[in-house]
Amino acid sequence: MNSQAEKAETRYLAALESAKRAQETLIGIRKKQDRKKRTAARKSINHKRFLAGGLIEIAGLLATDKGLLLGGLMALAKTLNDPAQDATLVIWKQHGETELAQREAMCFKKTINKAAEEKHPGAAAME
Repeated sequence: MNSQAEKAETRYLAALESAKRAQETLIGIRKKQDRKKRTAARKSINHKRFLAGGLIEIAGLLATDKGLLLGGLMALAKTLNDPAQDATLVIWKQHGETELAQREAMCFKKTINKAAEEKHPGAAAME
């Protein structure tokens, strides 16, 4: 028959093994969470880059030489950090917001027309 000390030692070893497994599980969970955070951060940055590329396309600069475009963007960055240029920045922002609003309205109008055409095929041809 096992002594009380042997039973206690057996329980201790089982608990130690269970604690090791729990620690390994915890480490795995933390690694997975860290990987998800890094993935989300990378996706966010890539989304911002994609949006910036879209703005460059809207501005008609997509085919511009890389060096020229980068130089222009660097000059823009200097202008953005110059408080003396606030009036210029307000004008630029107004022009940009106007262009974006016009494009959004045009896109909305196309969506409405497409929906109307799908609902009543041939109605647009009769007008």
